[in-house]
Amino acid sequence: MSQTSNSAPTFGWQHASVIAIGLLVFVLLLLADKTNLKDEAEEPVGGATAEVEATVKGLTTKGKELRAMLSPVTPSEEINSLERRLESTEDSGERTGLLQQIVAGYREAGQYDQAAVFASVIADSDPSPKNLIVAGALFRNANTLPALQADTTVYRRFADKAIGYLEQALRMAPDDEGAKIELGLAYIESRQPGRSMQGISKLVEVVDANPQNTEALFYLGSFSMDTGQFEKAEGRYRQVLTAEPGNLQAKYMLGIALEAKGQGASTEFKKLMTEVAEQEQDPELAAAAKSALNRTK
Repeated sequence: MSQTSNSAPTFGWQHASVIAIGLLVFVLLLLADKTNLKDEAEEPVGGATAEVEATVKGLTTKGKELRAMLSPVTPSEEINSLERRLESTEDSGERTGLLQQIVAGYREAGQYDQAAVFASVIADSDPSPKNLIVAGALFRNANTLPALQADTTVYRRFADKAIGYLEQALRMAPDDEGAKIELGLAYIESRQPGRSMQGISKLVEVVDANPQNTEALFYLGSFSMDTGQFEKAEGRYRQVLTAEPGNLQAKYMLGIALEAKGQGASTEFKKLMTEVAEQEQDPELAAAAKSALNRTK
């Protein structure tokens, strides 16, 4: 797994489905020319600033501005306690530790937008590749939340933040596969015309350098499915299974690709879906495979 696992949800078929839906929405919006996103001057992100250095209590000004754009939340008592301590401490080491705990708490609760805001404070004060990737990935994941999906302004702001942090991470660590994958996905999901192919290129770049990177292969397969390129999708999922023969998500998606090609009654389709349906590791995936088998009866 890439470094993205530090900040993103567990890689699985549900995550791939979210990506697929997001990509389809992007394509439809682009064709219908309904994005209506105004160009904004790029706001520099990352890098220690005088503003960050001068702020010793609570969030930075930028952090407060970002948080003000989000729907109000009621933090858990644990996070609430951590935030109160953050407001009262002037020790930089303690601040960093508290910020990391707050990020982890919001991330585990699925509140990626709140986690991204606090992660950005860490990345701005200590712009290491790891901190930048975590912040960028959280801003990207935040845009999978329904509230941000529905707010064009906030979605664009978070997409730009994700891209900014991840581009900076790659400038510092140009060979980092996790950063490339996250940046590729951030480009694809940004709803910005022209960015989609940039994102695909980043994922292909990862696969060209490392044909064993199953995460990038899987995402490329999902994008191919989304755009109706079922042959390409089939090829990508087969590549995943060559590297990881037991990958259940790839087995399921290969079956879906075969079904999309009109091979839902084939022996291979039935074998793949039966294997997935009978496993007990992922009940939701098993249920989806059973449903797929029922469609072919």
